[in-house]
Order: sequence, then structure tokens, then C-alpha cells
Amino acid sequence: MKYFLLILSCLLLLTETALASNTAGPAETLFFYNAYLIEFKTVSNPKQRKLAKGCVGAQSPTPCTYKNFVKHILYRGEKLQVEDAKFRDTLDNAGTAGITETSKRLRERGFKCVYDLSRLVEGAGKATPFSKVFEAVEEQIKEKLSFSSVESERNNMKTALKLIEQNRVADNMKYFIKELETRMGIEFVKSPRTTDDGRAWQAYETKETASKYPDHDNLSKEAQDIVRKLRDGKIVVKDWSFPSHQAVIVKVKDLQKLINKC
Repeated sequence: MKYFLLILSCLLLLTETALASNTAGPAETLFFYNAYLIEFKTVSNPKQRKLAKGCVGAQSPTPCTYKNFVKHILYRGEKLQVEDAKFRDTLDNAGTAGITETSKRLRERGFKCVYDLSRLVEGAGKATPFSKVFEAVEEQIKEKLSFSSVESERNNMKTALKLIEQNRVADNMKYFIKELETRMGIEFVKSPRTTDDGRAWQAYETKETASKYPDHDNLSKEAQDIVRKLRDGKIVVKDWSFPSHQAVIVKVKDLQKLINKC
């Protein structure tokens, strides 16, 4: 399983539209909010800030609340969710509930994350690949991550990034297992997995599958070849979100490494 995930991380074409994942979306908003707080704390000149610019607290100079931040970065009609009774209390109490529980509650209740990227990061737009948004966020905070004053936000970002990775891998597996099975003419042996915020998903086991199909001399290589063809555009697929998810996963892993050094 780890080998296949490594293949996915290294080989897929890393181009994508600015796509959000509704399963990873709540964790993404929590990551972005804590990055925004770091910038707000460490960049005193508002003109030099680029994250959720213009989102300020009721009493200036204070940052806006998580709830108002989410409302600020969502796209038009999606902003209405913020005042929906299903989500309102969770958004209001995120600081008390914590990253994992907030992500779980929003995801399970169907919170939809469609971002206005121009309001999330200055200079971003509709055509900006979502992985590039993460890069822009990193650029704004990377020199401040080691500051003792942002320890809480840094730890929150670690938790959020792990949730983003887990949920996007789960999104990819849902599609990728079917794609591999169809092209390889086999049925993978699957096993249950659960994200830290409680989402159940199916992984596939390489050793058990290879034992089930002894006529496939090198099952791992077969899968790797298919991934390479996906990367090179030699296989036309209907689900264009697949490489998009993967591009974000790769960037999220890079960010995890960066933060873990602090």
C-alpha cells in the first residue's frame, strides 16, 4: 500500500484546475485560517499582508474570527452556509472544539468549500491551480513558522495538513482502485482505513492481491506503468480531479516537512 501511495505522490501529472475537495475542505479552511493568523501576528503593516486581505476583527487591529474568515474566502452563494444552523455553532466554537473535531463536524454535515481564491490569496484567480495557492500561503509564512509566538497556530497547521492529506488520498483511492482494476482485469484485496477525523475509506493491499493473482508476475510494475501513462496523458480519463488532488497532496506533504523542521 505504501509503495502505491509513493507512486501516486511521485509520478502523476501535477497540473490541475483550482479544485476544492469537500471532504478535505473543512481541514483546508482550518489550515488557511491558521496561516492567516500567523501572517496577521507577524506582519504589522496591513499593506504587506496577502492572506484574506481585508478580513479583520470587529475591533481593529484584531484578526477576524474563523467563522468570518470562512465567510470571507468562500465563493458567493456558498457564503450562506456560514449562517446555516447546521454549521453555525461549529464555526463559532472551532477554537474550543479543536482542528480534528471541527473538521469532522463540518465534513459530516456536508459543508461545501468553493473558494473565491482572489479573496483567499492576493493575486490568485479562478485559473490559479489549487496547489499554487498552497505555495503562495507557504511563501507568506515560511520565515515566521519558527517564531515562538505562533506555536499554537503552527501545531494547528500540522493537524490540519495531516487531515487534508488523508482525505485527499481517500478521494484519490476511491477513483484509482476502480481505474486500476478495470485496466488490469483484477479485483484488489481491500482493507478499511479511517482518517483522523473519522472518514471511512478503502485501501488496497498489494501483497495479498499479488498472492490472489499469481499469473501477474509483477503486479506493482503493472500499476506503475498505468500511473506513468496517466501522468503522460496517454490514458484519457473522465475524472480530471484525480491529478488535481494529487498535486495538492504533494504540496501538502512538502508543507508538513517544512513545519516539522520548526
